Amino acid sequence: MTFVLGWWGFLSMFVNWVTLWTNGKALSQAAEMAPPEPTAWSAGKAPLDPGQPLTRRWQILVPIAVAAFWLFFLVQVVTG
Repeated sequence: MTFVLGWWGFLSMFVNWVTLWTNGKALSQAAEMAPPEPTAWSAGKAPLDPGQPLTRRWQILVPIAVAAFWLFFLVQVVTG
Protein backbone atom coordinates (compact mmCIF):
# COMPACT_ATOMS: atom_id res chain seq x y z
CA MET A 1 0.00 0.00 0.00
CA THR A 2 2.81 2.40 0.79
CA PHE A 3 4.25 1.81 -2.68
CA VAL A 4 1.10 3.25 -4.24
CA LEU A 5 0.09 5.90 -1.71
CA GLY A 6 3.34 6.87 -0.03
CA TRP A 7 5.22 10.14 -0.39
CA TRP A 8 7.76 8.60 -2.77
CA GLY A 9 5.32 6.06 -4.21
CA PHE A 10 4.56 5.20 -7.80
CA LEU A 11 1.62 7.60 -8.16
CA SER A 12 3.54 10.45 -6.55
CA MET A 13 6.04 10.25 -9.37
CA PHE A 14 3.31 11.58 -11.68
CA VAL A 15 1.19 13.64 -9.30
CA ASN A 16 4.20 15.75 -8.24
CA TRP A 17 4.76 16.93 -11.81
CA VAL A 18 1.12 17.94 -12.16
CA THR A 19 1.30 19.79 -8.85
CA LEU A 20 4.47 21.62 -9.90
CA TRP A 21 2.85 22.62 -13.18
CA THR A 22 -0.32 23.97 -11.52
CA ASN A 23 1.73 25.84 -8.91
CA GLY A 24 3.82 27.38 -11.69
CA LYS A 25 0.67 28.54 -13.45
CA ALA A 26 -0.67 30.07 -10.23
CA LEU A 27 2.65 31.81 -9.59
CA SER A 28 2.74 33.35 -13.05
CA GLN A 29 -0.85 34.55 -12.66
CA ALA A 30 -0.05 36.07 -9.26
CA ALA A 31 2.98 37.85 -10.71
CA GLU A 32 0.74 39.56 -13.27
CA MET A 33 -1.64 40.97 -10.65
CA ALA A 34 -1.87 44.70 -10.14
CA PRO A 35 -0.50 46.13 -6.90
CA PRO A 36 -3.02 46.36 -4.05
CA GLU A 37 -5.21 49.43 -3.81
CA PRO A 38 -7.06 50.97 -0.89
CA THR A 39 -10.49 49.45 -0.28
CA ALA A 40 -13.61 50.48 1.61
CA TRP A 41 -12.46 48.36 4.57
CA SER A 42 -9.07 50.08 4.74
CA ALA A 43 -10.71 53.50 5.25
CA GLY A 44 -8.79 54.88 2.27
CA LYS A 45 -5.39 54.05 3.72
CA ALA A 46 -2.70 52.69 1.46
CA PRO A 47 -1.64 49.05 1.96
CA LEU A 48 1.28 48.39 4.28
CA ASP A 49 4.78 48.32 2.84
CA PRO A 50 5.81 44.67 2.42
CA GLY A 51 9.42 45.52 3.29
CA GLN A 52 12.49 43.82 1.90
CA PRO A 53 12.19 40.63 -0.12
CA LEU A 54 12.59 37.50 2.00
CA THR A 55 15.92 36.67 0.41
CA ARG A 56 17.38 39.99 1.57
CA ARG A 57 16.44 39.64 5.23
CA TRP A 58 18.96 38.32 7.75
CA GLN A 59 16.51 35.63 8.90
CA ILE A 60 17.12 33.75 5.64
CA LEU A 61 20.41 32.63 7.19
CA VAL A 62 18.58 30.33 9.62
CA PRO A 63 17.24 27.82 7.03
CA ILE A 64 20.51 28.09 5.09
CA ALA A 65 22.48 27.25 8.25
CA VAL A 66 20.18 24.32 9.05
CA ALA A 67 20.49 22.97 5.49
CA ALA A 68 24.28 23.40 5.59
CA PHE A 69 24.48 21.57 8.91
CA TRP A 70 22.47 18.61 7.62
CA LEU A 71 24.45 18.51 4.39
CA PHE A 72 27.71 18.53 6.38
CA PHE A 73 26.34 15.81 8.67
CA LEU A 74 25.24 13.68 5.72
CA VAL A 75 28.63 14.03 4.03
CA GLN A 76 30.37 13.02 7.26
CA VAL A 77 28.17 9.95 7.67
CA VAL A 78 28.59 8.83 4.06
CA THR A 79 32.35 9.39 3.87
CA GLY A 80 33.00 8.01 7.37
